[in-house]
Amino acid sequence: MTWQVVSRPEAENDVIEIAAWYDDHSQGLGDRFIEEFLTVLDELTVNPLLHCRRHPRKNIRWRYPKSFPYRVIYEVIHEQNIVVVWSLQPCCMLRGTIDDGSGESKKGSTLLRHCGEA
Repeated sequence: MTWQVVSRPEAENDVIEIAAWYDDHSQGLGDRFIEEFLTVLDELTVNPLLHCRRHPRKNIRWRYPKSFPYRVIYEVIHEQNIVVVWSLQPCCMLRGTIDDGSGESKKGSTLLRHCGEA
């Protein structure tokens, strides 16, 4: 079964703002972020039920991009085979380094990082 994925305007704005922030810190990193976000959307068309529910009454779930410290918050609507992407949220703030894919890490930068299931 293929699911239809729909992004709310707020989620699209989140992606644009986050990509711009990454590009300000390292040229091309924003494009990499967008590619990973689109990969998450592609994965949701195949199996949005892979991750467990995060809300006691609603079918709210989240999935992480491969290399970036954000979670994609989405809702599965079974009756219509639709996945609604609500927003992107940063994970915990930690001190660390950012790998921009150039082989050089940005030492001392603030790194948003997965820190478990909150």
